[in-house]
Amino acid sequence: MGSAIHARTLTRLWLKIAPAALCAAVLTAPAGGNELRGNRSPYLAMHGDDPVAWRAWGSPSLEEARKSGRLLFVTSGYFSCYWCHVMQRESFVDAEVAALLNRDFVPVVVDRELHPALDARLIEFVERTRGAAGWPLNVLITPQGYPLVGVTYLPRDAFLQLLQNVRARWIEEADELAALASQAASQMRRPRAASGPDPAADKLLPALRQQFELLADELNGGFGEQNKFPMTPQLLALLDLAVATGDPALREFLALTLERMAYRGLNDVVGGGFFRYTVDPGWREPHFEKMLYDNAQLATLYFRAARVMRDDRWAEVAVRTLDFMLAEMAHPQGGLIAALSSVDGHGEEGGFYLWEADELGRALNESDAALLRAAWFWYEPQATPVPGRLPMADSSAPPSPALEQARARLARYRAQTRELPRDGKRLAAWNGLALSALAEGVRHDRGRYLKPATALRDFIVATLLTGEGVLREPGGAGQATLEDYVLVARGLLDFGEAAGSPDERDHAARIVGWAWQRYHADGGWVAAPDSLLPGAASEPLLSDAELPSASATMAALLGRLSDVPAIARWRAPMREMLRAGGATMLRAPLWSASHIALLVSEAEPPGAQ
Repeated sequence: MGSAIHARTLTRLWLKIAPAALCAAVLTAPAGGNELRGNRSPYLAMHGDDPVAWRAWGSPSLEEARKSGRLLFVTSGYFSCYWCHVMQRESFVDAEVAALLNRDFVPVVVDRELHPALDARLIEFVERTRGAAGWPLNVLITPQGYPLVGVTYLPRDAFLQLLQNVRARWIEEADELAALASQAASQMRRPRAASGPDPAADKLLPALRQQFELLADELNGGFGEQNKFPMTPQLLALLDLAVATGDPALREFLALTLERMAYRGLNDVVGGGFFRYTVDPGWREPHFEKMLYDNAQLATLYFRAARVMRDDRWAEVAVRTLDFMLAEMAHPQGGLIAALSSVDGHGEEGGFYLWEADELGRALNESDAALLRAAWFWYEPQATPVPGRLPMADSSAPPSPALEQARARLARYRAQTRELPRDGKRLAAWNGLALSALAEGVRHDRGRYLKPATALRDFIVATLLTGEGVLREPGGAGQATLEDYVLVARGLLDFGEAAGSPDERDHAARIVGWAWQRYHADGGWVAAPDSLLPGAASEPLLSDAELPSASATMAALLGRLSDVPAIARWRAPMREMLRAGGATMLRAPLWSASHIALLVSEAEPPGAQ
């Protein structure tokens, strides 16, 4: 009954906005100009010359909305997002759009990577009201802090029409719309399942298996039949489950997925590193941004797969990915940067990576060009051979010195003739993932990776840890979340075990203690308790997404640090949260894969492999 009321409320809220007629009333223009010029965030800074009077997210913006009675217009995105650049070019530099935003709204830009908890709340709202969400994410929020209506990318004319419609309705029916937004926000709080018996592996594993069989692509690997994301947290959990259960079908699926991701378009065969996803189900045509969190997790996955499956190819993929991260994503002042952009220096999507049909001949000598065409491409004179994109066949040709020399020459040509913008933010959670990946590298080749792993550990401890907590980014920009705490703690613990540095357990235990005190509330987790929007609800179980579940990571850390008395006392309440989240695990097991793998490992008898 509650979900039906919820759906009706959100539908009514949308219908109140969408068909509205224009209204002639005009509000007084807000004071102040664009505040983003020179901002430390590359995403905010790229909006610094827009004619929109942008504000950064924070208490002053909300206070301005409350005092003026205006709606906040919040656009959330990130620097390497192609469609975020498109919407800026089409709408946010447009004089008519800017005049409307400046006159009738409080316009705010959010770097989603600095405010992930806020972005997650807005994403959830748009998913529930529109059925899907993504970036750029555009949400109108009442002066009281409740989302009213949200959309993703819209062309300029459609976006302007939406703003005009919302403005007209807000002038006519502000009180009713504010009440509907508040009611919808309260109904978005998902009721927590009542406590019951511990979620048992004998129930969870069949549920996971059923959803896995429904969504797994047996032909191409991975999940789904449209865009293909790595879904690395799920793959890591499934790898653990394959070891625990000895399931041959699961191992076969993982081997297929690892092969497709490594040797088709998701992986940049020329320069190394994985793209964020492919736009086709066959892993051929990439969406071109490269994210630190993807590459760190995929390096970890391939190292572990090499050990479990005894396949040296996967260790080679992991080494190449780590080397890419260290070469292309290292910040001169320490740590690793967030991303490489999907657009090149001329604003062309994929322009850094694309090749014209005759360009290989200009970049290489005739024999090298012929070798690469034979190894990587379905060469057609009228087609555009693109590493990782049709008409590429694959990049699994047997390695040879000649092929490697040709690849290296092409990589040098690309680096010397093209420009690739970078997002230089150094985010705590993502650097924690990178430290875990480098710890795997230390286990694989201590001489090669101990020095860069130690340097990253030192950067994290010196720059991202304070006497009271973890910073999201050096200098305190953004808002730290539970993910920052637990992934930094896990990275330090992984490094300490790989490098033989026992002091890291003290750091990890202290961070876990901070995280428990700051983010545990009402029998669940609050990702960021001070996100400024009202109505944040705690959840006993947080799902796997592009990053591993923060609650599953916390549960695993409590187990690894169980000999620390201050930590051991939290294992019982953690078990209560797992119990409370049992229904969620059964309902969405693939998005609870990290929890299920953890519970299965705890259920194994001593000595189980």
